Amino acid sequence: MKFRPANDVTCLAYVQGAMHDNLRRIVALQSDVLADQDPEPLHQLRVNLRQLKTLRLQFSALGVWPEELSAPRIAKLGRRLGLTRDLDVLRQRIEVSWLPLLPEAEVVAIKPFRKQLKRERRLAFAELSETLPSQRYLKLLSRLQVWIKSPTGTAQAAEPVRDWLPELQGQLIGDLFLLPGWTAPEAREPGSAAVLHQLRKRLKTLRYGLAHFHQAAVVDHGSLLAQLKALQDCLGDLNDLVVLRGALRSSLDLNPKKALPRFTELLDAAHDQAWLRWLELSQAWRTKGDRLRLYQRLLGLTDA
Repeated sequence: MKFRPANDVTCLAYVQGAMHDNLRRIVALQSDVLADQDPEPLHQLRVNLRQLKTLRLQFSALGVWPEELSAPRIAKLGRRLGLTRDLDVLRQRIEVSWLPLLPEAEVVAIKPFRKQLKRERRLAFAELSETLPSQRYLKLLSRLQVWIKSPTGTAQAAEPVRDWLPELQGQLIGDLFLLPGWTAPEAREPGSAAVLHQLRKRLKTLRYGLAHFHQAAVVDHGSLLAQLKALQDCLGDLNDLVVLRGALRSSLDLNPKKALPRFTELLDAAHDQAWLRWLELSQAWRTKGDRLRLYQRLLGLTDA
């Protein structure tokens, strides 16, 4: 059952309920992640850790938090799960989207690379398998459970969360629109991949920070969350393609354009499609008027 707070829920009670939801899902996912029969539980575990980190950041000033529940510590644990998930995504794209379209000669030529990704995934999962039962991970979950049972906060935390939505939502913007990723040249240009990835992470934090309010029926952000998800997905596709190209160059003792012409052509087409889609979607976020409308919405000045 999803967390559905009362209309007059306080800030402290709200974050308590939202974190309890996160903790429940994190604990429930652990056995399926370790069974490693399906990549989806790992994806969901990573998402829930990111949501927990975002809640911790967003309500940082309103709660009195134990040291073990710092956002950097939560993020560090999340990163230890990240490599396995990233390799799952790359392998799935290769196996499902592109491999069936390759001629036999290229299927043979790319086989060593596929084997290497499989080995790297096995090593990454071994590290993940050590992390989930580790004292550090279990201590974080234990401290979170203790805090949820008896949460403490500031004086403002006893006030209705709806009264503090402008601050809780507005802080997510920060310098988002000043980031260089908005005006980065084509993603294959030197330096572009890094700033686009930085922008993607910030958009993801904004989406997570608004999504829990939407899911708890505190604010309706349905259309805005869909826009953020589309932007994030475009940048995610671009990042995956850049990572894949770099891995190919460093792993295979050959020139991909010569040895894998069809595969290179498919990567180029996927990249161009994602880049054009990014330019199209991001255009609606670049003007002063668009930025002001978003600020007004998050500050509660308009519902539009």
